[in-house]
Amino acid sequence: MAIMSLLGFLTSHEEYTFKEGYTKHIVALIHVNFIIFMQVILNKLTPGMLRANFWARSLQQIVA
Repeated sequence: MAIMSLLGFLTSHEEYTFKEGYTKHIVALIHVNFIIFMQVILNKLTPGMLRANFWARSLQQIVA
């Protein structure tokens, strides 16, 4: 959702020249920061919580 909001903001301004390289860089930074944030969240969960929660297990597979 944050990516869509950012892209909408960047493309809504007429004075802004939309550059593909800049957008790719921003999206890559958001992606990396999201993965780091998810790793921090997963590290806070106990092993029992990881086994019991489907979303945590799925997220752990994606981040790993």
